[in-house]
This record gives sequence, C-alpha cells and structure tokens, in this order.
Amino acid sequence: AVSSKGLIYVADTNNHRIQVFSHEGIFFKSFGERNSSESLNTTGELHSPTVLAMDSLDRLYVVDSEGKRIVVFDEDGKYLVHSGDDGRSFGSFSRVVDITLDENDNLYIADQGNFTVKVVDPFGNLVLSFGAPGKEGRGYFQEISAVAAAEGKIYVSDYRSDQIQVFR
Repeated sequence: AVSSKGLIYVADTNNHRIQVFSHEGIFFKSFGERNSSESLNTTGELHSPTVLAMDSLDRLYVVDSEGKRIVVFDEDGKYLVHSGDDGRSFGSFSRVVDITLDENDNLYIADQGNFTVKVVDPFGNLVLSFGAPGKEGRGYFQEISAVAAAEGKIYVSDYRSDQIQVFR
C-alpha cells in the first residue's frame, strides 16, 4: 500500500510485521511484531499479515491472516483498532483473502471461509454482507479469491468457478 506522502507499506508475512519504505525504496521503519505468546492483544501485534489497503486519511488496513482479524494503524504505525476476533464492529472472519477500499473509504472484505463479502463504512459499521456457498448462481461462491470496488460496483473473483461476479 502507498500513503499520500509516497511511503510504501509492505506486509512482511513470515516476520509478522509491516515494513515501511520511502518512495525511493529506502527502509524507514517496521511495526507490528508478533507477541511471543499465542494470544494477540489490542496493541497491534500481528500474526501473518498478508493484505494491505490505505484509505484517504492514510489509515492502513491490515489483514492479519492467522489472527483472523483486520487491524487498522495510522500512517505512523500506531495501532488504532481491530475487528474480527472479538465480534465487534464488522464481525468475525473465517479466512479473509483480500480487502479493498473504494473512493468513499468503504472497506470490502472477501471472507473465503464464510463465502461472503462484507462492506464496512468509514465509521466501522457493517452495512452489507452478501454471499453463500454454492456451485452456481449470482451471489454464490465456491472459493472467493479477490475483491475490488470502484464507481459503485463490487467485483468478486471466484477461483474455483473461474468467474468474476459484478454487483452494485
């Protein structure tokens, strides 16, 4: 993910952290190292971050795949909030494989394990959840692999069925 200031954020999955580089590619800092215990707390520790997205206020959304949650940091790496493991805000997840933000900072979450896409407004409210397991038909997914959103449309890729479904 890239901030409005040109800083580049990289998910360093196996080291359980986010690395930050200048726009020239020079290492700047890292944050989010994993706790030595198996439990994750609310200080922004990570366990296998995989996908990043940056909103218009330079808040960084991180898919914490092993933690089964999404963690939000400010542009300096300060922990803001998380969701997923405690059921607050935008719920719990089974296996988040992708996230994206639209031009209005709505967050789209592709939860492969629950066969759903969740839409969360900029205030952290779940506004829509759709999808179900199935072999065919609109809104049925076998294995969600990606989500994208732009100009009022949601694009959901399904790896197993070899299709992309488009929603409004």
